[in-house]
Amino acid sequence: AAAPRAVDAEPSSPPGAAEAPPSAAGAAEGSTPPGALSGWKVVDVCCGTGTIGIYCASVGASHVLGVEMCRPAVEDAKLNALRNDVRNVQFRCAKAEDELPRALQDRKQPPMMAIVDPPRAGLHRKAAKAIRKCWSVQILCYVSCNPMGSLVQDLAFLCGPTSSSRPGEPFRPVLARAVDLFPHTPHTELVVVLAR
Repeated sequence: AAAPRAVDAEPSSPPGAAEAPPSAAGAAEGSTPPGALSGWKVVDVCCGTGTIGIYCASVGASHVLGVEMCRPAVEDAKLNALRNDVRNVQFRCAKAEDELPRALQDRKQPPMMAIVDPPRAGLHRKAAKAIRKCWSVQILCYVSCNPMGSLVQDLAFLCGPTSSSRPGEPFRPVLARAVDLFPHTPHTELVVVLAR
C-alpha cells in the first residue's frame, strides 16, 4: 500500500490561535499506517486547524469529530478538510468541557480514539472525566506542551484507580515520545499514547 500523504494545511489567523504542531502530526503519521484506524471513530480535542484529525480521517477512521474553541481555527480546519478532499470529518466550535460530555454519552459507539492537544493549563477536568467515562474510547493520544506540569496532573486523573471522582476504567500509558519543536531551548512537546 502507498504511504499516506501529508496533510496540506493553512495556519489559522489571527496569530496565536491554537493549532496542532506539525511535528506532533508527523509523530502521529509515523505511527499510523494506512487502514490502521479502519472502523474507528476519532475525537480530536483542541484540534486547532485540524491537521491531526484530517490525517486520521485520511488513513481510515470512519468519522472524525474535531472540537476547538477558536472560531478562526475551526473555519481553517473546515477549509483544510476541503483542500485535502477529506469528507468524513466534522469540526465544532465549542469548549471541550461543554462538547465532550454530549459527544461521548452514547455507549453504543464503535471503538474510538481520542486525541487531546490542550493548552499549557492542561485538559479541563470535565473533558477528562467525559473521556474516562466513555468506554468506547479505547486509545487516548495526549499531546502536551507542559510535560512536567499539567500532563502529570492529567495522567494522574486519567490513569488513577476508579473512584467516585474518577468514574470509568483507567487508561494506562503504552508509549511516550518527546518531540523537539524548539531546538536549542529546554521546551519539548511530549506525545503520550494511553490505552485500556
